Formats: sequence, C-alpha cells, structure tokens
Amino acid sequence: MAGTDPQPYERGPRVDAGRLSGPSPLRRIMLAGMASLSYPGTRAEQLLLAPQELRTADPSFATELYNGHFGLAGKLAEVDTESPFEIDPPSEGWARELYGFGWLRHLRAAGSELSREQAKVLVNDFIALKRSLPGLAWQPEIVGRRVISWLSNSVLVLDTGEPQAYETFLRALSSQLRYLSASYRDAPDGVPRLVSLMALVYAGLCIAEQQAVVERYTRPLCKELERQILPDGGHISRNPEALVELLLDLLPLKQCFVARDRPPPKELTDSIERIMPMLRFFRTCDGTLTRFNGAGPTPTDALATALAYDDVKGAPVRYAANSAYARLECGSTLFICDIGPTPAASLSITAHAGFLSFEMSSGNAPMIVNCGTPSVDHDEWRPFSRSTPAHSTLTFEDVSSGEFGTSGTNGALPTVDAPLLGPANA
Repeated sequence: MAGTDPQPYERGPRVDAGRLSGPSPLRRIMLAGMASLSYPGTRAEQLLLAPQELRTADPSFATELYNGHFGLAGKLAEVDTESPFEIDPPSEGWARELYGFGWLRHLRAAGSELSREQAKVLVNDFIALKRSLPGLAWQPEIVGRRVISWLSNSVLVLDTGEPQAYETFLRALSSQLRYLSASYRDAPDGVPRLVSLMALVYAGLCIAEQQAVVERYTRPLCKELERQILPDGGHISRNPEALVELLLDLLPLKQCFVARDRPPPKELTDSIERIMPMLRFFRTCDGTLTRFNGAGPTPTDALATALAYDDVKGAPVRYAANSAYARLECGSTLFICDIGPTPAASLSITAHAGFLSFEMSSGNAPMIVNCGTPSVDHDEWRPFSRSTPAHSTLTFEDVSSGEFGTSGTNGALPTVDAPLLGPANA
C-alpha cells in the first residue's frame, strides 16, 4: 500500500458487507433531516481550489486495477467486471479505505487517460450505489476522509466539458457535507472527530460562496485542536503516529486559508508548530517513530514529508510533561520511555498497556523496542501487541498492567480500562 512501508497483499475470506458497523438506515435518515435544517451552506456549484495531497501516491495501483485487482489495507479483492462497491470486502480495513477514497491519489499519479476514466467510473459507481452501501460507509470520519479525498483529487474526476457530470459530482458532495454537518459529533473522540471537522472547513474554503460554512465550523475545529493537541505537542491519545496523520491534513488546510486570502486560525498554526518538535521527540536514531500506544511500522515517506515543513527544527525537549514521555540522550545512545497512564476510555481504542515500557537505540541501530501495532495484513495480532508482555517493561506472569474492556465508542476494539499499574499506584 502506498504511503506506508510496502506490505504484501493477502487473499482471504470476504466479510459480509451487511455486518460492517455504522449508523443504521434510520439514523442516517434522521441525520439527513437534521442537516437540511442546520447546514449553513448552499448547494455547491463551483470548486475554486483543490487542497494539496501530501500523502505518497503509487501509480502502479492503476495498472493493478486495470487487471482487476483492488488492493487496499494489505488485502486484495478481485473485482474483474464488478464494481468494488458491490462486492463483499475482504476485510473491514479494506472497506474503510475503499469508502474513504484515499486511493484516488494513486490513479491521479498514474497520469493516464485510462486512470482518469477509471476514477470517474468508480466515483459514479459510488454515487449511484450510495443508498445500498453498508453503514460503515457513513461513519462520520469516513465521510470526512471521502470529502477531503474528493476535493484533493477533484481535477481527476471533474471535466468542465461535461456539465451534467460536474453537477452530479457537486450535488453528491453537497449531500455528504450536509450529512457530515449533522453527524460529526458522532465521530469517535480523537483523530476521527478532527477529520470530520477538517472536511467541513476544507469544503467551505474550496467551494465558492461557502463563507458561512467556514465561519460555522472553524470555531469547533479550533476548540478540538486546542483540546487534542497538548501543550507539549503530543496528541491526547498518546499515539505518536497520530501526529503524522494529522499534519498531512493540517498543513494543506493551512495552505487553503492562505489561498483564499484568509489568515489561518491561530489555533491551527499553533497546533502545527507544537506538533513538529514532538515528532522529533518520538523519532529514534534510525529515523523511525517509537512504538507506543497504537504506533506501528513507521510510514517513513509520510514522516519525511511532514518534517520537510518544519521551519524551526529545534531540539526536542527531554521531558514531555503533558504527554507523559521521557527522552534521554547520551552520545549516540537514545532512550525514550512511557511514564504516563492510558488515555480516557473514549481515546484508548488503540492504546497499549505499556506503562514504563521503553525503546533504546544506539547510532542508527534499534537495540530494544516494543512490538508496536502490527501492519494491516496481520491485524489478528493486534490484541497481543496491545498487552504488556509485548512491551519492553516489567511483566509478572504475562499479566497486562491494564484491563481491556469494551467501554469505548467503538465496541469492536477493546479500550484499556482500569489500569492495574500506573503513575498513581506504581
């Protein structure tokens, strides 16, 4: 998969699309009715700009698709003459990426007329089939990712010489923005909620005559940024990898404000400036990120892209008090330790029971590391990777330092509840 370290695709049993979790049809109808009353914008009639896409693209995706192979999230689906929106997905991760439309950037990178036509057909398939799609496609964070992807790659799928197709696309985009305006509060706490709000602000900046949308949703976005990006630059989930993903969306959003001759909100610029040194805090001697609380194999290309926008390049702090991590350096030896509690239940969907775990590297060689979250093609190892024995810390009889429950927003992934060992009772 482009954008991360290469992962082999796997074929496996498909998932019944009807079992994919998300808002029920009744809930979606209710949200649509609420949106018609609350959304401040008018129907989109013209796109003024497309946000920059910072995530790495893989042009070979277009060739694979032409040959009937649709590979996402480490899984491969054979589509042949079928639309990928009509088949049972090989995994929930595959379905999430499909409905998020981030793969449009790969077709755009191919730069051929064939890849352009493929993109148009697939977007039109989604629009035609949207009423029959599973609830997963309408989770707010997935709708938000889809909106951002459509805007970023609009030059690929829009043709001003086809007025009917142009209008159909903008009508579908407007419908999803209205839905998102009513549902973004339902997004899980943390990055998903930020993605939902960013999508609304992106749309307000990129679509003509949508000043009211910008005004309405910039304020809640700024409040979430202030709450989620801690004073030391860490994310409230304590996941180092979340910082990379957020920067890849926040940086183009800041550029969109500038392109529309609007000063970027202070909370937006401050968040970016706080995140940059914290990324360096979590970066080990070999250039990868530490594997704490949901972080796995480092997306090295994404990390390099994010750090390329770092204008200050100051030295990272030794102690991140708000995020509760410590960093010690002596010569070429680096030691980073998790000394904090697990996040609140609503934010611990990917958190690990790794209190007092540490990673150590010398020169450009990692010496002691945590297992970290597995790659997408080995998701079955996720429960084990979150346990204390998968971390470089004290373990007694393979018992985790926290209890895993299901009290989070998404019951499909257990949260870390009631830590048995933490700063207060260590």
